[in-house]
Amino acid sequence: MVFPGGMIPSYAWSAPAQHLLQYIPTPNDGPTTFSTAADGQTLRDDKGGLRVDANSDRWGLLSAYYFVDDYHSNNPYPRQQGGASVPGFAALTRDALS
Repeated sequence: MVFPGGMIPSYAWSAPAQHLLQYIPTPNDGPTTFSTAADGQTLRDDKGGLRVDANSDRWGLLSAYYFVDDYHSNNPYPRQQGGASVPGFAALTRDALS
């Protein structure tokens, strides 16, 4: 359905949509764009490794190695992932790789 002027009239909005409007900020950078840097992107990338070597008369040199990469990222404006450019819809990534 095509609406006059390309605007959807408020009578056509569903009840849930009307209640969600409070979470969409009004434009502050021109007539149609919202821009903010209120929330910063954070990254925590802790890494660790452990190596143990031992010589044995029976088996010779024995070695063991363990590595862990504890990764946590919070991107408050994940546009590249199809997310929102408004606050409140961050992309959280947490991985514990070992």
